[in-house]
Amino acid sequence: MPYPATGWRRGAYRGALCSLKENNMKKFQNQSIDLPCPGCGRTLEVSYYELYTRRKPTCKRCRSYYEITSSNASKLRSEVSKVERIFDKLEEILKDIKNDSDKMIK
Repeated sequence: MPYPATGWRRGAYRGALCSLKENNMKKFQNQSIDLPCPGCGRTLEVSYYELYTRRKPTCKRCRSYYEITSSNASKLRSEVSKVERIFDKLEEILKDIKNDSDKMIK
C-alpha cells in the first residue's frame, strides 16, 4: 500500500531511510575524494577529514604532495559540519514522515 501523498512503497521508504542512516553513520568527513597528483597526475584518494586536519596527501609514486593551508582547512571543516547538520535534519524529517504515515495507515 503506498504511503499517503507520496506514492512510496513501504520497502522503498525503508530502503531510503536505511541508506541515509548508513551515510550519516559514516559521516561526511569520512567520505573520500579523488585528487590528481600535482607531480605525476596519478589519482590520490583522500578523505575530507585528512584535508581539514591538514594532513598532506602524498603520492606514493613520486612523493609529491598537496600543502593544505589553515584557511582552506578551516573553510572545509565548516562546510563539512554544515553538510552533517543537513543530514541530521533530513533524518529527523524522514522519521517524522514515517511516524505520520504509520498513523494514517493504521
